[in-house]
Amino acid sequence: MGKTYKKERAIRLTWDERPQKNYPSYEAITTEEVYPESSKSRKLSGRLITGDNLSAINHISNELSGKVKLIYIDPPFLSNVDYNHTTTLPDKKISVKAYTDKWERASYLDMLKPRIEAMHGLLTDDGFLFLHCDWRVSHLVRVLLDEIFGEENFLNEIIWNYGGRGAKAVSGQFPRNHDTIIVYGKTRKAKLKKVFTERIMTHAEAHQRGIRIDSEGRYFKTSPRGDYTDKSIKALEKEGRVHRTSGGKERIKYFLRRSGKKIIEDILVGDVWDDIPDAMHIPLKERTGYGTQKPELLLQRIIECGTDKNDIVCDFFTGSGTTVTVAEKLGRRWIGCDHGKPSLTVTRSRLIKTGAKPFTSESIDDDAKEKKTGKIKLRAVKNTNNEVTITLKKYISSSAEQGLELIEYLAIDTAYDGSIFRSVVQRVRESGKCITNEVTVKAKGKLAIKTTDLYGVNTLTLL
Repeated sequence: MGKTYKKERAIRLTWDERPQKNYPSYEAITTEEVYPESSKSRKLSGRLITGDNLSAINHISNELSGKVKLIYIDPPFLSNVDYNHTTTLPDKKISVKAYTDKWERASYLDMLKPRIEAMHGLLTDDGFLFLHCDWRVSHLVRVLLDEIFGEENFLNEIIWNYGGRGAKAVSGQFPRNHDTIIVYGKTRKAKLKKVFTERIMTHAEAHQRGIRIDSEGRYFKTSPRGDYTDKSIKALEKEGRVHRTSGGKERIKYFLRRSGKKIIEDILVGDVWDDIPDAMHIPLKERTGYGTQKPELLLQRIIECGTDKNDIVCDFFTGSGTTVTVAEKLGRRWIGCDHGKPSLTVTRSRLIKTGAKPFTSESIDDDAKEKKTGKIKLRAVKNTNNEVTITLKKYISSSAEQGLELIEYLAIDTAYDGSIFRSVVQRVRESGKCITNEVTVKAKGKLAIKTTDLYGVNTLTLL
């Protein structure tokens, strides 16, 4: 599916590259407005874009330059493997290629550099870029980010330690049990919020950790006096926050909270995150079958430490849609982009299932040659009060596969204007089941029915 990126290198890339000087025109973008049935709002709050991310950034830059508070990206890792999205059907599992991560090193950096430069222009002066990678490219990316953002705007190298993966593949070396998340600010105005976690202990556990009880029954831990002045010490002493050791040294008390018989210590989170499990250990209801899915808890921490409600969060390598799903839940505005159709299918379904506010699903049609179509047969019966019952009868995909079980998404526009498809009714296939094949709607004009199969192929039927 790829094209030669630079002829002089004669390297055939598997990334879906396009000539960067010839962007698709706005007329080449098709847009669906999605109004989840559970949403009470009618205001569009997010944008999901399918297509080359550099083209997408080019399209939104005039509108959003200097307005995005946080960008998280989880780009390819130079891993030299294919990644799949696995779908469970009623009688089998099907794996669809999500993307290919096969590169020559120079071409990888050639791909990444203009995209990060474009993202830099979107950020507010106090905005952040979080770039997720691992040992394969962290050293390369760090140099690239120093060049684009300036080394003075480096904030953190976060180590996400997700635990052991077994020893059978690590003979002769220590297990590789972490990813790296590199954080830069747009300028020195960018300040991350402090993050705390709770350590919940019994009395015995607290005692083992050296936690004491004062004369008033308060649990506390201490730290050295440090550079506190005598005046500050006197003020703290009035608050009961000075502890004197048997040797006469002054230490500062920090009180712990109590909840019933438990003692709770607030722990300031540093740059090693070992309290968030990887996607292999997330709840079943969160799993999507997408090969490189990240846990929601990870993105929740990232978004909360760098943004406030209604800030704009972007992810231009959206993958399974974790970033935009969490941003939606946290009340942030969001933009997600990925060139892979499985990403669109998975992310759109996640958003609908979580009761997201209305959003747009846009497609950059920059390669008409790759268009594929499916065929859907259905029956529509008009009832009283303009109600229409639509029954799906048969589906044939562009690969000649047949069966309604291939359909991942069904949407209905009850008053189609022939231009923008406004989805006001949606049905999403649940894992291991077929999609609901019968839907009754109230027609307000021309009915349009859209389906998307597990390969990302769309059909549009007008009634």
